[in-house]
Amino acid sequence: MTASLSSPSRSQQTVTPPPPHKVTVKEALSENHHGGTVDITGVVLRQIGPETILLHDGTAAIEVDVPPNHIPQSGLKPNTRIRIKGEVTHEDNGSHEVEANQVFWTF
Repeated sequence: MTASLSSPSRSQQTVTPPPPHKVTVKEALSENHHGGTVDITGVVLRQIGPETILLHDGTAAIEVDVPPNHIPQSGLKPNTRIRIKGEVTHEDNGSHEVEANQVFWTF
């Protein structure tokens, strides 16, 4: 009688992504964070589109794409303190932005 051991297939394995790194906007703009998840706190400078804000933390500013269900009905007004967790993307045109997964604000 023979016994065989099998390991779970790739589709059955669960991979937990690393937790977001608490960083400044200036750090998020560096190539080191491209594709990585970050945790940034700052203030809204302005809402530049229905789902895009400009976030500033005292070191630099970055555009943040915020899912519509994460924006209050009144919008995210200038000087609103906000904390976002998301993925940094570096566009071909040289711009940088964060795709927000979680958004926390205080009024």
